[in-house]
Amino acid sequence: MPIYRRLPKRGFKNPFKKEFTVINLDVIQEAVSAGKVDAAKEINAEVLLKAGVIGKVLDGVRVLARGKVSDKLTIKVAGASKAAVEAVEKAGGKLELISDK
Repeated sequence: MPIYRRLPKRGFKNPFKKEFTVINLDVIQEAVSAGKVDAAKEINAEVLLKAGVIGKVLDGVRVLARGKVSDKLTIKVAGASKAAVEAVEKAGGKLELISDK
């Protein structure tokens, strides 16, 4: 018998699972403070990639709420936590979610 039939089958791998590139608010704020990203313009996955803030865009970028935002930012990403949306709006900015249809 071949080895692939002798070994037990383990688990399940979802072929439709989405993999997001995760970034925190403090990393975005550091990039704005360092001048890598312009706070006056819209911040999206392409801008973060060109600035070298993220390595690659998998199925989109997801923003998490670690850190604080002091600038008024307009962020357009595939996903975000509720706390991240609240933190950006509290600073006077706007966080929009892109829907893949």
